Amino acid sequence: MKKNLIYLGMAATLLFAVVKESSAQTDWHITGNAGTTTSNFIGTTDNVDLRFRAGTATGIKMIIKTNNRVGIGVTSPAGKLHVQG
Repeated sequence: MKKNLIYLGMAATLLFAVVKESSAQTDWHITGNAGTTTSNFIGTTDNVDLRFRAGTATGIKMIIKTNNRVGIGVTSPAGKLHVQG
């Protein structure tokens, strides 16, 4: 029984190390990222707009729409680049 618990503990430790290493390779850091390639990107992989917020105020500050329009200060850009304010 004691031997099985040791093996179980070793397996759990190994699994944790693998999961931690895997997530460390896909996380983006605010202090920069090393080892990036042309396949790395910041964005969405489904049909959802990319939204940016800043400061303590609620609301979207900038949006990149799935139709390739960019809005700054507006969430429904009227053209390719729509800046409000």
